[in-house]
Order: sequence, then C-alpha cells, then structure tokens
Amino acid sequence: MNNSEQFLVSICCITYNHEKYIHQCLDGFMMQKCDFDFEVLIHDDASTDRTQKIIKEYQNKYPNIIKPILRQENLYSKGIKGLNKKFNFSRAKGKYIAMCEGDDYWTDPLKLQKQVDFLESNQDVVMCYHNRSICRFNGEIEEAPFKMFNNLKQNKIIESKDMIDVFMPFLTIMFRKDCINEYIKIDQMGVFGGDTFLRAFLSTKGKAAYLHFNGAVYRQHEGGIFSSLNDKIGKCKKAIQTRELILERIPNVYRKTVYKSLFKNYSVLFLNYLRSKKIGKAIKIIPLIVKYFFKFL
Repeated sequence: MNNSEQFLVSICCITYNHEKYIHQCLDGFMMQKCDFDFEVLIHDDASTDRTQKIIKEYQNKYPNIIKPILRQENLYSKGIKGLNKKFNFSRAKGKYIAMCEGDDYWTDPLKLQKQVDFLESNQDVVMCYHNRSICRFNGEIEEAPFKMFNNLKQNKIIESKDMIDVFMPFLTIMFRKDCINEYIKIDQMGVFGGDTFLRAFLSTKGKAAYLHFNGAVYRQHEGGIFSSLNDKIGKCKKAIQTRELILERIPNVYRKTVYKSLFKNYSVLFLNYLRSKKIGKAIKIIPLIVKYFFKFL
C-alpha cells in the first residue's frame, strides 16, 4: 500500500459483538489479490465483547488499510439505522464500494479484482454481485443453496426495472461510489430493508450484473438480525414498509416494479394472517392487494 491513499475500492463493514467471526471476515479482506489499493472502513456499534480489541489488532498490523470507528455508545438501540451510509459511505475514498458485515466472510481472493474488472469494462452497469454459500447454525457450509444462481451458467445483466426484487446477497455487492452522492442525503428513518432501499436507489442510476462465481459465505447465527426474525408476519410488514418508503423517497424509481413487489408482499401477508386465524386483519388488506395488482398491470 502506498502513502498516497489513492484507493480504487472502499470495503465497508459494520460490526457488533462479532468476536467469534471478525477474524475470518478481516482475513477475507486482507487475502485479496488485486492490482489496485483498497481500504477497509469499519464501524463498530459499541460491541460489548472483544470485537473492538480484535479490530485494533488488525489496525495496528495494517494501519494504512484498516480504518475503524469504534463507538462507546450503541446507536442502533437508539433507533439510528443506516450506519454504513452515515459513517462509512461518507468517508469512502474509493471509486467503488464493496460490502461485507463482520459476521460474514469472503472466500475468493480474486473477488475484488473480478468485480472491478467487470465494472471498468461495463460503464452502464452500476453494481454487480455474485453467488455465496451459507454457514448454517450447526456450522455446516451449504455450497449451493440458491436455485436461482445454480441455473445460471454465465454472467447476466439485470435491467434497471428488474433490480429491486432480484436477490443480490449484500455481502457480495460492489457499486460505483459516484452514484450514491444523493443517496447519502436521503432520510432512512423507518426503513428496515436497507439493502433493498439501496438497490432501489441504484436502479435509478443504471443496470446491475450477476457475475458467475461463488466468493463468499453468509453466516447464520442467533445474534444475526435476520436470523432473529422468525415472525413471518412481522417480516412481511417490514418489507411492505420499506417499499412504501421507496416510493415516497426515491422519486425516479421504476414504480411498477415496486407496485408488483407490494402486491406480492401484501398477498403473502394475507395468507399468513389466514394461517394465524387473524381473519379480520386479512380482510382489511384485501383492498391493498387489489390496489397494487391494478397499479402494476
């Protein structure tokens, strides 16, 4: 790493009580083999275990690369969300931003190089992503858990209008930093699905691309945000809330896609209400199902 701090990629990482996992995450960053410099921006939200101590050890070892913010007071518990956007994106110096949270990790040492090469050669593509494996609760690695990726045998371009509801694993995405200057200013209060919100914003700037390789592992564990969301009704309601805020706060988004997504989520919510024998609540959302069905047609 030279002293000019001319980074091509900024890796953005948020952590909280990831003592058991942060070594593997940071090692995945530092094993990257590329013909450019990168920086690692970490925001730790006042971990109560040894996470911050481990981060400091890596910072001492790689002082020009590892750049942490180590909180003493937890912000998420105060309702402050979008920590990457607020504290990592705003200080990123790279042309591209890559994402990975502290409990996940990368496995392909050429991951960054592959993604940068693709984005450099395809100026109409604003973000790219790839396949990933899952580390299950019992520690077993499931290498090919997604049929949608298994059926793909090569790179694939995703049109802007289709980006919002295409599954793009958060720990695999890379996008152009110059596309998110406006995004940093958008109020994210009430948004639960930050990755969906970001994807919706980027869809207004260009296309996405699936790159055909598996280069990361998503870890399931009891402390994970999504692992704790066992309530299907609650998940559905939060997905709906995020999509309604997308319509409200991202003016140029392809609205028909959002309408279709709202129709699907309200339909799933309806079925879950019926399964839970909450008939009154199921009946109340029928007009919303009909509304968004006709809006996306």
